[in-house]
Amino acid sequence: NKISNLDRYSVPRCMKGTITGASLLKLHLFCDCTLTAYGAEAYARFADSAGNLNCSLIIVKLITLDCKIFPLID
Repeated sequence: NKISNLDRYSVPRCMKGTITGASLLKLHLFCDCTLTAYGAEAYARFADSAGNLNCSLIIVKLITLDCKIFPLID
């Protein structure tokens, strides 16, 4: 079962050692929404002195909305 193997995986969030010495650093933010949910993600894209590009996920948030609380307006 693939779900039972999820505890074997990890996603490192610490970027302290990877950003040190970066020659180019960009922060990318994305967001999107529907009538029932919205979400956002942020990640860092950086290049080292050799020109190697790396990306590191910082945070992801997803919120589902209760449509009973927020009535649709036509």
